[in-house]
Amino acid sequence: MKNLIVGGFMSHMCVSSPVRASLDLGFSATVIASACASRVLPAPIGGVLSGEMVHKVAMAALADRFSAMLPDVSFI
Repeated sequence: MKNLIVGGFMSHMCVSSPVRASLDLGFSATVIASACASRVLPAPIGGVLSGEMVHKVAMAALADRFSAMLPDVSFI
């Protein structure tokens, strides 16, 4: 199996989409959560969702089925 390591901005879109697609393409994905982030989004029922909350939900959804999740990676 091929491996994919992912980080980036817009956890709920630009990170989520390729990670989900990678499963169908035969890749094993690992997301580095601390290397990802999201922005504030308007809530459809009013108010806003913080970027931190959007990011946490996106990471939880990916970890549930589509990828391994590393909270942080330290480089020496």
